Amino acid sequence: MTKRDRTTYLMLWAILGLLPLFMRPLWEPDEGRYAEIPREMLASGDWLTPTLNGVLYFEKPPLQYWISAASMKLFGLNAVAARLPLALASLILFWCAWRLARRLGARGPIWAMVMTATVLLTFVCSQLLTLDALFSAFLVLGLTAALEAVAARFRNEASMGWTLLTYIALSAAVLTKGPVALVLLVGILGLSLPFAWKDLKLRKAVLTMGFNPFGLAALPRADGTLVLLRQQSQPGARAVLFHP
Repeated sequence: MTKRDRTTYLMLWAILGLLPLFMRPLWEPDEGRYAEIPREMLASGDWLTPTLNGVLYFEKPPLQYWISAASMKLFGLNAVAARLPLALASLILFWCAWRLARRLGARGPIWAMVMTATVLLTFVCSQLLTLDALFSAFLVLGLTAALEAVAARFRNEASMGWTLLTYIALSAAVLTKGPVALVLLVGILGLSLPFAWKDLKLRKAVLTMGFNPFGLAALPRADGTLVLLRQQSQPGARAVLFHP
């Protein structure tokens, strides 16, 4: 990323991703719910057992709750701190747009970032405290990293870093909203395989990235550890990662 692109990136993020978070209070019911759960985590000191108004709330995995709770601990109990995951989502998503455009050969990849940042749906989702913005950002990050890993492997370059980032992003998406992330990302990559099948080198690059043993070992470990720890703290509680 050139210095000019970096400056544009940070300015777009500050103006469209960060500053609007300061301009209004929390809206009910969703934003109130997703701010109250991390507040109760801080109050109870139990970061493994989400509660809402004192009632166990295992509807979704806790990654966004953890980020909001950490933000509240650092910056105080306020709406902006609760919405910090949205700023992180914008930061990730804008960079992914630039990186994907660059990988696909765009002469001015910065314009992909500008278009992403100014699309109405992207802007609205990145301002509402739900799980969708952060989940989408991790999903797109996983897809971006997967594409870079395949491209690097195709050119016989080091690809392990991108491959691991793919699985880390996928794990983060699962810890944000559940196993639907696996269905979406694996489905996208699986649908691309028939187009790569005729080219032996490209097919090998896709399969090597998709079935990397280090990534496959890391993916269930973080999610499985969360389930085990939660079952220890709340015996009999349903494993949230398998909630529909």
